[in-house]
Amino acid sequence: MSDASDPADDADATDAESTDTGVNSAIQSVFVVGGVALLVVFAAIIGASVVGAPTVDGDEDTNTEEPPAEYQPDAVVAEPIASEGTVAVPESARASEVGQKVVVISSDSRAEPSELRPLVAALVRAGHEVRFADTSLQSSLDGADAFLRIDPRSELSSSGVEAVRDFTDEGGRVIMVGEPARVRITQTGLFASLTTQRSQTTALAAEYGIVFGDRYLYDTAQNDGNFKNVLASGTTADTAPAVDQVALYTATRIEARGGSAVLRTSDTTELSGDGPADSYPVAVRKDNVVAVGDKTFMQSGRHNVGDNEAFIAYLLGFALSGDRGPTFAPSAEPSGSGNETATG
Repeated sequence: MSDASDPADDADATDAESTDTGVNSAIQSVFVVGGVALLVVFAAIIGASVVGAPTVDGDEDTNTEEPPAEYQPDAVVAEPIASEGTVAVPESARASEVGQKVVVISSDSRAEPSELRPLVAALVRAGHEVRFADTSLQSSLDGADAFLRIDPRSELSSSGVEAVRDFTDEGGRVIMVGEPARVRITQTGLFASLTTQRSQTTALAAEYGIVFGDRYLYDTAQNDGNFKNVLASGTTADTAPAVDQVALYTATRIEARGGSAVLRTSDTTELSGDGPADSYPVAVRKDNVVAVGDKTFMQSGRHNVGDNEAFIAYLLGFALSGDRGPTFAPSAEPSGSGNETATG
């Protein structure tokens, strides 16, 4: 066997090596060309970004839009109104003058009983009785003289509305208190969600032609230290209270068909959602019913701000001045002694 290589094999090996070298050179050329192309494109993008991007001076404020009026610092009244005074039932409505009255407060109110302490304490000091309604509204109203429904959580059923209507037809007095829609954060375990709370006053209010608004009122010119704490005063109506500065907190407007506005905001008050500045009605009276568009003013800590205690006294005087007749039919008198002897 010979160790000498075949010339043909050497030629093939040389050709293969040359081919591999050529392929490698071609691949390297592609990578080089591709890399240069990518660099050129990348540089072009950066250049365009730099050239096209606006320059901002650190001392220049580019936001030229005015914030909403209620959020402009210069328009916010920072001075709160003084809190002084005590809620008292008018002398003419004390038990010594009108006899003891029974006032029923709805049990499904979003206001806790402790928050209504100024109102309840005034009634008790005046010699009247205060009850919280039980599950049967009709039985709760038996023997009652006034019914207060304050920011309720649920609507009255048709039978409940009928019971209240009969109550006012008999001379009982009703005070309805509602508020605008409010967004609250509700948390369940690790999850949170936004819910909208509304005073469930529609069914009963509609029975008397009364409508509670859904949007809140605000006033950046005159308020109790916050644009949502609007101020109101008594109107020129004969039944209106003599008050000049009632502070309401997250209030809404109220309309009553055939009723009278007894409390209006200042004419600088606006309605959320681009409502115009106007003097909005926030309390109305219609026959034996009064409706108010805020509950916070009667709660502890707010009850004696400005003329709030005087307005609460007005409401209590209204509630206690009704003339409800008997709630049951009197038994019939016997036609005779029962000793007569039948003849015939």
